[in-house]
Amino acid sequence: MNERIQELAEQAGFILDQMEGLPDFYIFNKEKFAELIVKECAEVAEDYDGAHYVGTAIKQHFGVEK
Repeated sequence: MNERIQELAEQAGFILDQMEGLPDFYIFNKEKFAELIVKECAEVAEDYDGAHYVGTAIKQHFGVEK
């Protein structure tokens, strides 16, 4: 998995509980993960000269605030 995707997953609450003798237990906030990806994509778009409106449009489309 891409390192940045892994970092975003962890920020969204991804937890892998590996207790001996028990199956792996995952906790994950899919909505938060998607929001973090949208924000990151919008920020990348905003970093390009003249493309600030693209980042804003992406966030508005997905209903994500800064």
